[in-house]
Amino acid sequence: MCGGLIETQLRGIFAAALDSEDIFDDFAKLDMPLLGNVLGLKSRHLLFIYEAVQRNFNINIPEQFIVEGRFNTFNNIMECVCQLRSGNE
Repeated sequence: MCGGLIETQLRGIFAAALDSEDIFDDFAKLDMPLLGNVLGLKSRHLLFIYEAVQRNFNINIPEQFIVEGRFNTFNNIMECVCQLRSGNE
């Protein structure tokens, strides 16, 4: 994992996208698919998160990350951000 500042910023993005949903009340939820039955987020939430992550971290998330399922959980998204920010795509 990368720095705590990235995690803090990412948590802020999720909080803004989800309003009342709290995926941070259980560490197991951080590895659950955002669009799955358990968390039940809508595609609009994921789109908001996608756009906000790119804007706030000044990165471009490759389509390949989406297709490969690497932008589907909180922890996976954080890994993507860390990887792209370090330049090790």
